[in-house]
This record gives sequence, structure tokens and C-alpha cells, in this order.
Amino acid sequence: MNAAGTIRADSVVAFPPLARRVDGLEVVIGRSGSDVFVALPLIGAEAIDMLGAGASVGEVEDRIAADTGDRIDVGDLVATLMALGMVAEVDGRSLPSGPPARVTLPWLRPSHVRWMLHAPVQALLDAGLAALVLAALALAVRADAPFPSAASLLWSDNGSLVLATQVVIGWTLILVHEAAHLITARAAGVPGHVGFGTRLQFLVAQTNVTGIWAAPRRHRIAVYTAGMRSDLAVGALALLGSTRLAPGGVPHRIALVVAVLAATGLAVQLLIFMRTDVYFIVQDLSRSRNLYGDSAAYTRYLGRRLVPRGRAALETSPLDGLEARERRVVKGYTALLVTGTGVCLGYAAIVLVPFGIGLLHGAVVAVASARPEAVLDGLVVLAVQGALLTIWSRAWWARHGHRLRRRVTEASSSR
Repeated sequence: MNAAGTIRADSVVAFPPLARRVDGLEVVIGRSGSDVFVALPLIGAEAIDMLGAGASVGEVEDRIAADTGDRIDVGDLVATLMALGMVAEVDGRSLPSGPPARVTLPWLRPSHVRWMLHAPVQALLDAGLAALVLAALALAVRADAPFPSAASLLWSDNGSLVLATQVVIGWTLILVHEAAHLITARAAGVPGHVGFGTRLQFLVAQTNVTGIWAAPRRHRIAVYTAGMRSDLAVGALALLGSTRLAPGGVPHRIALVVAVLAATGLAVQLLIFMRTDVYFIVQDLSRSRNLYGDSAAYTRYLGRRLVPRGRAALETSPLDGLEARERRVVKGYTALLVTGTGVCLGYAAIVLVPFGIGLLHGAVVAVASARPEAVLDGLVVLAVQGALLTIWSRAWWARHGHRLRRRVTEASSSR
């Protein structure tokens, strides 16, 4: 009997529907409809197949030993899969499968949008997007009107109106971006869930499409790039529209705001140290399992080594279990992670925090004044900033709250 206490040599195991994909010498396996996946060696996948065909744990161990000369602990494999919710029954006893993956827009079925991933359709969409972008740029260059720039964001003399407009347009673009990820993932048969999260000091919307790991690479890349394609399309349409509108008019100025914010959204995706869309593309193409997590662990390990008599002196590197190719990728990404994080935190301390404090101070002063226009302006700023701060705080707590509670509990128990 193994550590789980329930798996014997004569135990028979049944599995729920499992999605899988062969990746080199490993197989990525996960329960269909869930967010949990694991990478196993090929022999592990063969063991699952034998168990699924009705062989007992002991029989599978004997067959593998006879075929390869090596005896693996199949009971331990089953126990691991049980902990991940990937085992439906053991000896006829049903096991809890864990909560199903959260799904946004559950009424949207894969059959509704599967056509989007057909190769001819993808090629047609790519050609159409390229033509749209080139046409928009050509007309904008030839038009006798202002080209979109950072100054375009200040489209009105009313500060609160500028802020409110940017928030509405910016978050609309973000939701369209995430909807593109969600719809493309659904076309690949992945449920997907859209929610809020934090990356460093930034509040972000993000789509959980973990199930895409079992899909073919062409589908995975299509999902990862879907949001950027939508940004590019919306930005090009806004730029194209600005060339057909009267320069200086409100519609023209709003079109320029949309174009600038869409371009900004595209630029942000290049910050791969924050797990952006480009990060997932790099992780996939480099065949890394958990590029951010491995790099973060390696950074902490290096940090402990800098401390005299630090714990890392007695530790093995967290990269020791990786292949040489993946170790090189992780080390290179670690340099980007440390540099990018440092720059972002420095920018927040030097620019964003003082700006935010100044903005809030100005809003409070405006509300305290007797001028109706100033009061309204201040209330709008406070409402927008308060809403964003509330959402950011909830998202941050959802991601980090359990760690904080654990540390508080450990500190209390050590007294």
C-alpha cells in the first residue's frame, strides 16, 4: 500500500475523460473541462492507458518491468493523479473530481466558433487584417490631419472628461481583447474564464485558458495572439475612421484616442516579464513548462545565495531538474524578469505614486471648493480612482491573500 493508503497492487482505477498532447518525450495530460494539467514521461502515459483498459496497479507495474527492465511505482502515480482530481474511481469507489473550471459565456459552444480555427479561415483573417492595417496607415499618412500621438489623449480641456473617457474606452478595449482570447479558446474546445488580476502594480483583465495546453500548437498560438489581433484590428479601424472624419471635431478626436489606446495595449504585450500574451508565445515556442515560475524560483534562490550563510548555500538549484535547453531559457528570462520588474517598480515609486497622490489631492481640494464645476470634476476623479483601487485590491487579495494568512498563522504559532 502506498502513501495514499488506498492504492493496493490489485487496485483497479478508472479515469474521467482526459485531454492529452504528446510533447517530445513527455505527454501533457489534464482532465477535460478543468484547469489542471500535468506533464508526464511517455511511460507514465502508457501506464494510464493500461490502467484505463482495466489492468490492476500491480499488473501495470509487472508489464512495464517486463518491457523496459525498470519497475516504476504506479501506485504513487495514481496517488498523484488522485490529488489532482484526475481519477474517477478506485476499486469501484467514486472519487471527487474537484470543482469544474469556471466558464465565462457558458452558452457559447465550441460548435458555434470552431470554424475560426480552420486553416483557410485563419489565412483569410490574417490577410484581411494585414490589408486593413496597411490601408489605415496609408490613408492616415496621406490625410491632412493630426496623426495619433500621446497628445491625442488630451482631447478635451475638461480633465475629468478626459479621465472618464480614457477609462471607458480603455476598459472596453481590454474586454474586447479578452473576449478574443475567450472565443478563440472556445473554438479549440477550451472553456476559458475572464477575470481581474494584478501584475506588479497594474490592474489587468485576464483570461484563464489553461486547457489550451492539450491543443495542437497552431491552435495554442492562435489563442495567444487573438487579443493582439483584436487590438490591431480596432486600432486600424479607428485610424481609418479618423481619416474620414472632420479634423478637430469630437468624433475625430475620440477616434484618435481609440487608436492610441489600442496601440498602447499592443505595446504592453511586449512586457514579457509580466506574463503578457507575448510571454505565453515565448514560453510555448521555447517548450518551457513554467517559465515565469521557474525564473521566480531561481531569482529567490540567487537572492538567498547573496546573503552570508544563506539557506541557498545548502540548497540545490531549482533548475537542476530541467533539461539543459530549458535551463538556458530560464536563465535568460530571469535577467528580463529582474530588470523589467525593477524598472516597473521604480517607475511606480517615482512617477505613478506621486501622480496618484497629486491627482487625489487635487480632487479633494476641488470637492471642497464652492465651484460646482470643480466639485463635479473632483467627484468624477474620486469615483474613477476609487473604483479602480477597489478592483485592484480585490484582485490582489484573491491572488496573494492566502500567502499572507499563512504567514500570519505561522508567526502566531511560533510565539
